[in-house]
Amino acid sequence: MRSGKSIHINLGIVKQQLSLYKHYVNLVYGLTYDINNWSYQNPIAWKRENVSINSMTAPQVLENTNGSKVIRDSVAFRKNKLVTNYLQVPVLIRFETSPHHASRNVYCSLGGYVGYLVRSHTKQVVSGSGDKRKSFDDFNLNKFQYGAQFELGYQGFSMHCKRSFSTLTSFGTVQYPYAFGVRLTGL
Repeated sequence: MRSGKSIHINLGIVKQQLSLYKHYVNLVYGLTYDINNWSYQNPIAWKRENVSINSMTAPQVLENTNGSKVIRDSVAFRKNKLVTNYLQVPVLIRFETSPHHASRNVYCSLGGYVGYLVRSHTKQVVSGSGDKRKSFDDFNLNKFQYGAQFELGYQGFSMHCKRSFSTLTSFGTVQYPYAFGVRLTGL
């Protein structure tokens, strides 16, 4: 991974808050659009492989089994990335110190999320040329994801951390994505 070029963007579409105890304890839920952009340092490629199987018992039956794999490519890339887009539903418990005074309110949220893969693609640019390879596919990525998230915030700024408990792919490479950063709200 190229940590400096890998980014995570989470756009809130809808967010609701339900008071559980005098606005000091709240249930927060909503719908978000989550974009992960993983940039790779090594020359790897996400490939979909079509495997053909001839059955000897049935006359000339051709079955296609689609599988994906990550291979080490022989080409050096200037840009090499995988992009995934998920629709997510976060559900969090939020604790607030001073909910009736926004200028003094510090909050802490802890909970989980579930998501569904809506789009994914790879983009590769060969070093020393303008040759671009762009491929839209699901690459055997898990369609569903789930995980935990944490936020610590003050006014319109918060620090957040997310950790997926589901693997990125259905089989093959075992990767548990995570993200952390700053969130801006109320803009």
